[in-house]
This record gives sequence, C-alpha cells and structure tokens, in this order.
Amino acid sequence: MALPFALFAVVLPLPKPEAAGDPATLRKRAEAGDAAAAYALGIGILAKSPESPNVQEALPWIRKAASLENPSAQCALGCFYLYGLGVPQNPESAAKWFKKAGKQGVPEAQYNMGLMYFHGQGIRRNIFFAYIWLRRADKAGHADASYRVGLMFMDGLAPYDSDRHMAEAFMRAAEKGHVRAQYNLACLYEDGIGVDWNLAEAETWYRRAAERGFGEAQLNLGLLLFDTPEENPRYGEATIWLRYAAGQGHPGAQYSLGLMYHQGLGLEKDTDLAAEWYRKSAELGNPDAQFNLGMLNYHGEGIPQDMARAAMWIERAAEQGDADAQLQVGLMYALGEGVSADPILAYQWLSLARLMGDDRAKAPRRDLMAEMTRDEISTGKKRVRQWLRDHPDIEEWIYGSW
Repeated sequence: MALPFALFAVVLPLPKPEAAGDPATLRKRAEAGDAAAAYALGIGILAKSPESPNVQEALPWIRKAASLENPSAQCALGCFYLYGLGVPQNPESAAKWFKKAGKQGVPEAQYNMGLMYFHGQGIRRNIFFAYIWLRRADKAGHADASYRVGLMFMDGLAPYDSDRHMAEAFMRAAEKGHVRAQYNLACLYEDGIGVDWNLAEAETWYRRAAERGFGEAQLNLGLLLFDTPEENPRYGEATIWLRYAAGQGHPGAQYSLGLMYHQGLGLEKDTDLAAEWYRKSAELGNPDAQFNLGMLNYHGEGIPQDMARAAMWIERAAEQGDADAQLQVGLMYALGEGVSADPILAYQWLSLARLMGDDRAKAPRRDLMAEMTRDEISTGKKRVRQWLRDHPDIEEWIYGSW
C-alpha cells in the first residue's frame, strides 16, 4: 500500500531531536546499535519520497529500533501492522507493539491501545481497559484521547458517572483544536451540563467549530444567534451561519431556513423559498420539514395545491413519530383527502397521535369509532400495536412517560 508521507506523519511519532543527523552518520550509529538513530533513519527514508514512501527500505530500520526498545519505533511498527503497511495486516501484532510503546509513555500508542480495547481489535474487548489507556493518553495531552474520554463519560461507558469530568475532558480536547470536542463543549455550556450554564461560552465554542466548517456547530450557532434578545437582534449573522450549514446539506439548517422564510422570522416572508428549503430538508428525512412541506401542499401555499403530495409528505413525517403529522394524516384518511378513505388507517394514526399526547385527536377518533365496525376497530388496534413494535424507541417514550 503506497501512502503519502503526510499520512504517515499523522500516526507515527517523530524522532527525538537528539537523533538528528545526516543519513550516513545515522546509518553508522544505527548499525552500532543506536536505537534512536535507527528509528530516525527509517523515518528519514520514508520522508525522502513524500508522495510514495519506500516502506520496504525503511521497515528494517524501524523494526531494529523497536527490538532495541525504542518506544517511538514500537509505536510505528504497531501502525505498520495495524494498517498493513509493508507487512501483512495483523491487529494482534499491532496491539503487542502498541502495548510495549504505551507502557513507555508514547501517547499515540496509548491512544491506539485504547481504541483497540474499545473495539476488540486484535485484543479481547474490554471497555474498562479502553478507558485506562485512553485516560493515559489524555493525561499526556493527546487531543483525540481527551475527546474519546469525554465520549465515554457521555455514553455512560466510563468507570463512573461524572458530567464535570466529561466536560473537563472535552475542554482539554477543545483547547487543542479538536473540532468535535469544541462542538460538544458548546452544547454542554448551552444546556448547563457539567459546567455552569453560559450562553456566551456556548457561542464562543460553537463559533470556533463553525469557523472550521463543522455543520452541526454552524446550525447551532445560527439558532443561538437567532434567539438573542429582541433589543439586540442578530438575525443577519444567524442567517449566514444557517446558510453555511444548509449548503453542506444539513437538514436541520435547511428546515430552519424554510421556517424563517415561511414565518418571516428575520427574513422577508417568502413561501416559495420556504417550500424550496423545506423540500431539500424533507428529502433528507427531516420530519418537521416533511410535515410543513405537506401542509404547504395541502393549502396550496407558495406551491400549487396537491393533496396527494401533501398526504405523502405528511405520512412520512407521521412514520417518524411526529404527532402533528399523525393527527393530520389520520384526518386525511378519515375524509379521503389525497388518499383513498380508509377508516382503519385513520384509526391507527389518530390513536398514535393520541398516545403521543395530542388531545386534538380525541374527538375525531371518537367520531370515527362510532362509524366503524367491531372488526375494523380490532384491526386498527392491531395496527397500532404493530407500529409501536416497529418503533421501539417511540414505544418506550410513550409508555415510559405514563
């Protein structure tokens, strides 16, 4: 496998400065058993042809340095085995060399050991050991490791629960420029989890991640700016960031722009543009956009009235658990608007809307049942139970809230 040296440089530890020297001198020192020189010589060979490094020439020197207990070389050899560079891919051998280097304090090796324990790659999966190795690399200042430690706290996989330690881990990574950690830290500040609630700090960290092109941060920054007090509105800047995120294909940002155009929130009201942005978001599966686009079709607002398309989009939103959509499509099946009248499907959707907490579904559902046969109601109940089984997260939310 031929990889540019720039990719090797991402994962291989750099030689120590004291190992510097011209190739001839390094070779003499390496042949005499100088491990640091052997490693520096191997890395120098890789760097000599940046576009197509000579792994086969470099590998013997790196292997020699590793056998002489040079920790950087051991980490590098682990990378070669992990990715199959110049040697057959062998995760077990990779783990062996990473562990040797990690015990000698190489952060990159500690980080890789953490990931291998986490994923069970080349070694038996062990979440506790994954945390231990990632925490070692985190303490050594490895930004990716700090981020992973934060994620383990976030996902309840750390040895103990601590929102504060989660936030501190993300902070360590964020301060080193880790863009996802910057985004996660901003979310914590916005919600007051693990840190004191602070919208100014949330804006700062969203902005750092957004300026580096992270779509989720661009969206959240846009929404945060949009929600600033009326006496100091920042709608213009909010729109800019939402457009950046929408341009990256972020459905939430596309929906937000559609809503702003639809309701004239910070932008001049324009239902044509609202429909355009709703459509982009709806096609990517955003249920709010699907419902709103369906209602534009239903009312012929900004686009020609099309009851069949309205029913299609609204039912897609209903399938994702949107209670407003479930109510609306239930009424459409009851009345035969855009679809063939179907009391069983009407019962299904109105019942689900009611279970989701929408009291508006009670009266039409009661009126519908008065016109249904006992068999139709029985079939409708079975449909409701089946839908909930097919959507276990929603089923848990419904019955867990009772």
